Amino acid sequence: FIPPTASPGVDPRTSASRFDAPQTPEIAQKWRRLVISLSEIRETDWPAVRDGLVVSDIHAFAAQLESLASDARCGPLDTYSRRLHSDAASFSPAALEESLLDFPEIIAAIQAATDLPTP
Repeated sequence: FIPPTASPGVDPRTSASRFDAPQTPEIAQKWRRLVISLSEIRETDWPAVRDGLVVSDIHAFAAQLESLASDARCGPLDTYSRRLHSDAASFSPAALEESLLDFPEIIAAIQAATDLPTP
């Protein structure tokens, strides 16, 4: 397996082309509703978590995303929430900051995946 080459400035971990389309129209609809919820979280909860870098807050934020991912059957969001948990457990401020800053890109990639045709 040879991974695709990313465009300059595009992070392959969050690139919209990285996420496959939802498997059914019903799941695609769940993802669309998920994007609305995540966009609200980006405006309300995320700034304090991002700016505070408090480990317990990051774990709570990741748990919230994990629950949403499970409800929407959204693997990419589940993967992101697990990465946040892992980075918080490692106590690495640089990794935490980088992962937290990926949140808007994760939302955009999920949104883009809902625009792809379902298989």
